[in-house]
Amino acid sequence: MSAGWSGAQSATPLHRPPDPSHDEVIMIIPRRSLALTLAAVLTLAACSGAADSPAPTSPTSETSGASAAPTTQPSARATTDVQIDHVHGLGFSPDGAILVGSHSGVYSIPADGSETTLVGGISFDAMGMTPVGDRIYASGHPGTDDHVALTAPNLGLIQFQPGSGWEAIALAGEVDFHALTASAADPDVIVGVSSGRAVVELSTDGGQTWQDIADGPAFDVVVSQDTPELILSTSENGPMVSTDQGATFAPAEGAPFLGLVEPDLSRPDGVVGVDVDGVIWSGSLTGSDDWEELGRSTGSAAAIARAPDGRLVISGDGGLQVSSDDGQTWTGIGGA
Repeated sequence: MSAGWSGAQSATPLHRPPDPSHDEVIMIIPRRSLALTLAAVLTLAACSGAADSPAPTSPTSETSGASAAPTTQPSARATTDVQIDHVHGLGFSPDGAILVGSHSGVYSIPADGSETTLVGGISFDAMGMTPVGDRIYASGHPGTDDHVALTAPNLGLIQFQPGSGWEAIALAGEVDFHALTASAADPDVIVGVSSGRAVVELSTDGGQTWQDIADGPAFDVVVSQDTPELILSTSENGPMVSTDQGATFAPAEGAPFLGLVEPDLSRPDGVVGVDVDGVIWSGSLTGSDDWEELGRSTGSAAAIARAPDGRLVISGDGGLQVSSDDGQTWTGIGGA
């Protein structure tokens, strides 16, 4: 991670107005410590909850928020002796470093695993995390560090950029996204699944405002890095795909029964995922049947990502591991 990944912050708590149409909702099944089982049910080690998944519908509500005055933050912390607990999300920075969203913050680990850096120098429970370009979007809960961007009990959406540091974007204190995804083609397009509402939500303005695009609990969600209109969500009813940025969803024909999904940066409109048997798949969000079976996860999987050079990184029972041969063999890395 470059030295520029630290800096000033800006944040003011932002609140989601109550939505009377969602007085009674089924809890989203959290992505935290997701375990894939033969019974086609995703179980959780640290959070729990399950529900039937009704057919997605068109948008039903909209929320908004804004950020405010800047403040300073500590510089990034770098060490070779870090224990990263409870990994919730994985991704890659523009320079190829592995980004790890965990119970104690977002970490950067270079490809050789030589040093682990706490991004922005701020510790918090990153329940949801997705990198896109030089940005990192995250959500979750405050940790041991007191910082203006970290609002209890839920962070809403926060963002990191080199030179600016962590800042609150929207929904501070209100929302805990357990799944986040954003499109490299348009980083203002963000899709999230929160722990408290049985909906998939979309923002097209960098997280300032949000609208519901699908009802019902979802395990995970991914948006294409090349075509921001393409979105895939996973649930106990199987993968559902939208080609019109969430206006409609339909079953993803030919797709395996995936639980975890993330962008596959090694192919156009790519998606990489883990199915209920622990098999890793690479496919396309364009609706084709071009799904390739890769290797297998080592035990239950909590998070996965694939780099432009084809490297796979996975976290779960086997710790944080990297593969350069499509998941056939794995090497432990970092402190997870």
